[in-house]
Amino acid sequence: MKFFRNIYDEIWNEPVEFPFVRRFFAAVVDVSLICLADLIVLWAIFDYVGQSVYGFYFAIVYFTISNHKLTKGQSLGKLVFKIRVHDKSGAYLNLVKSFARSALISFTYYGTSLLMYLWSIYPEAARERYALAILFLLVSFGVIFFAVFDFAHRGLHDLLIGSQVNFRKGFEPITKKVNFSLVIVYIVVSLIIVTYHYLLK
Repeated sequence: MKFFRNIYDEIWNEPVEFPFVRRFFAAVVDVSLICLADLIVLWAIFDYVGQSVYGFYFAIVYFTISNHKLTKGQSLGKLVFKIRVHDKSGAYLNLVKSFARSALISFTYYGTSLLMYLWSIYPEAARERYALAILFLLVSFGVIFFAVFDFAHRGLHDLLIGSQVNFRKGFEPITKKVNFSLVIVYIVVSLIIVTYHYLLK
């Protein structure tokens, strides 16, 4: 399978078009830094509920700055692993695109915490909580599914915003469109998720 072949090649420093392993470990570094900030700063000020909400805000700010042209598309994790974020033309993301991409990523990380927060302050808003839970599942699944199976390892957030991650030295333009079969699989699985949760409701 080409996916595993690319991972093997990237681990052994063979040339690959788009990074996956480096991107994974860059995400681990970034999430670890955000969690550390949560523990040191936010937990000292807020309770768990407050920490969840403000941690979500902090993650959006962190990723918005690190995805932006101000930092040349490099978070601390991406800086360590020598990769960066561009748009499809090779330019760095503007503020709007960087914020939108960051909001989707942060929602993936903090979705469960936000759901718990809503349950605590709006116990009667069952329909809204259900809709947010479905949205969280679909976004999270899309981010992971497309990042793994898309030929350029673009997650749902990349596909929606029009961004991609490349090695720091060089830009590899994407000329192919998203594999239509992947979109069909995502839609089918998403419908299954929605139907399953609707039946459990």
